[in-house]
Amino acid sequence: MDKFLERVKGAGFWEIPSYEKTWGLDGAQWIIEGVEDGKYHVVDRWTPTKGPIRELGMTLVFTLAQLKIPQDELY
Repeated sequence: MDKFLERVKGAGFWEIPSYEKTWGLDGAQWIIEGVEDGKYHVVDRWTPTKGPIRELGMTLVFTLAQLKIPQDELY
């Protein structure tokens, strides 16, 4: 868990804008929420293909949750 928290900090999660004006008809909404020192932050992205939210999401899915799904099926 400490490694993941280091990744969160290294990704600049707490400074990433919560929302972007992107959407689509086919894809997935990725929402990552966090609380640190009583401060709540949410980041909401539509089908991220790169960047810190994609990286954090992939870590959550494959490292922490250890889901057994093909990476190319995640969108």
